[in-house]
Amino acid sequence: MTTSPNPVRATWWTRIGQAIARRAPRTLAILTLLATQIGCDQASKEVAEHSLKGESPVFMLGGVLKFVYAENPGAFLGLGASFSPELRFFLFVLGVGFALSGALIFLLWKDSLSKSATLAGAFLLAGGFGNFIDRVAASGVVTDFVQLRVGQLQTGIFNIADVQIVVAAIVLVIVSVYAEAKHGNTSQSHASEISIRRDQNR
Repeated sequence: MTTSPNPVRATWWTRIGQAIARRAPRTLAILTLLATQIGCDQASKEVAEHSLKGESPVFMLGGVLKFVYAENPGAFLGLGASFSPELRFFLFVLGVGFALSGALIFLLWKDSLSKSATLAGAFLLAGGFGNFIDRVAASGVVTDFVQLRVGQLQTGIFNIADVQIVVAAIVLVIVSVYAEAKHGNTSQSHASEISIRRDQNR
């Protein structure tokens, strides 16, 4: 005795297939961008390790730009470096790994995001995965090698992945502010239109 396929289940799988097919070009573009940015970050760290490790710092642009090799056991610009190895592993490997995986799934599935938000999200994830790869492959430490200094002011030592994260965060803030302003103007315009219609109907 043969059983007929469940139409509800068949429809459900059909919808999933259609959703995946619809998102395929966007997904491929995002993954390509991620791979390119992560590759650039990892390649720069490889060069820094071979040419700067154990060597004197290299200064450029009159001392504004400094290249010096450093291994960072903490988070961005050394935050959390004083934590115990167990806590750093829990936060920066397990915690960050889960967060990045969830963010990647969200970015790939949320095709209603604007192009700017999608691009910024990809850069943010690229930076996160770039440093995450370091932590997994190098016993929890991240390779940093760039420092900026203007007068008495100077940054911490950072890497390409950190730059990707900062740029992405700035773009996301700008996109968010712009979207909020646009929504506010739309709501105000809609309210004004309703008010005019009410006055006309009186």
